[in-house]
Amino acid sequence: MLTTQDTLPLADLILTGWLPSWLKKALYRAKGYRIGRNVKLEFGSVIVGRSVEIGDKTKIGLLTVVRGRNIKIGPRVKIGMMTAIDCPVIAIGEGTRINNQVVIGGMTTPDSAFKIGRNCILMEWSFVNTTLPVTIGDDVGIGGHCLFFTHGMWPNTFEGFPAKYAPITIGDQAWLAWRVSVLPGVTIGPRTIISSDACVVKDIPAGALAAGVPAKLIQENEAFVAPHDAVRNEGLLRQLMVEFQRWLDFNGIKSRWAGRSVIEVEGRKGVSHKIWLREPGASDVGMSATPADVIISCALLDESTRSRFDAAQTPWLDVSGKRRSQSTNDVADEVEKYLQRAGLRFLMYSTW
Repeated sequence: MLTTQDTLPLADLILTGWLPSWLKKALYRAKGYRIGRNVKLEFGSVIVGRSVEIGDKTKIGLLTVVRGRNIKIGPRVKIGMMTAIDCPVIAIGEGTRINNQVVIGGMTTPDSAFKIGRNCILMEWSFVNTTLPVTIGDDVGIGGHCLFFTHGMWPNTFEGFPAKYAPITIGDQAWLAWRVSVLPGVTIGPRTIISSDACVVKDIPAGALAAGVPAKLIQENEAFVAPHDAVRNEGLLRQLMVEFQRWLDFNGIKSRWAGRSVIEVEGRKGVSHKIWLREPGASDVGMSATPADVIISCALLDESTRSRFDAAQTPWLDVSGKRRSQSTNDVADEVEKYLQRAGLRFLMYSTW
């Protein structure tokens, strides 16, 4: 054969896979890979590429292989264990999670590429064929056992059987539930929902709800989306924080509401942490007098307010702006993780 490639990069797995994370990172940096701060490469994980860039606070799980020519993985990305990503062009945006035992790759062409945006999730046991480009937007949710195919062919085309090779595109904020199959050439529009067990064989427009085999439109024009209601959202955020406080108690972490806007959390050695729920139009004087470990605002924070909190080294979460501070602590990270239960996802960096 003129062109060959091992199914697995066995030499890399044997020579570097077993190394501790710090030593593995040092070796990769010596090879010219750009590795950010606080990156964790677990046992058995390897990265093989010509041009490699990995952002801060990214974690690559146990026995996971990432192989390509051009690899760009943003900050705060989490790739689970025993996952294989094998494609010439790989781009993964900030905050995206690829869960355990996902396979991304397949027959390669000069156009093969896998690009997924920021704050997405690709859940366990999914398979993404990247013979032709698969492009996934920002804030996209893809359930487990989903199957993406950019080519469909087995019977002999010289005997008249059909064959199709075509890319797949998924728009921003789309949601594909579990066990969805997407066939070659499909474009799924932004903010569209595809029901479980659907097979998508043709384009689905933006803001639609589709289900079935083959997938058919059930609703259009975001008929299933409630109008924006700032008062409702404030109430929803407050209810989430009430549930969060109960969640802390359930996990043996003592906490209590100190007034209407503050949750006090008992930390190690009796240290008290404060979570401020910023009221609409409220003054921040109280927050300055009693420093908070994290400030949560449902209303959009303007740049001057964000800068003021940054100057005080106080982490903040802006629900409407879908952004958060780069400064952080365990309390802020715990709140951010809990709010994901309501579909809230935050960006920490302006690029990626």
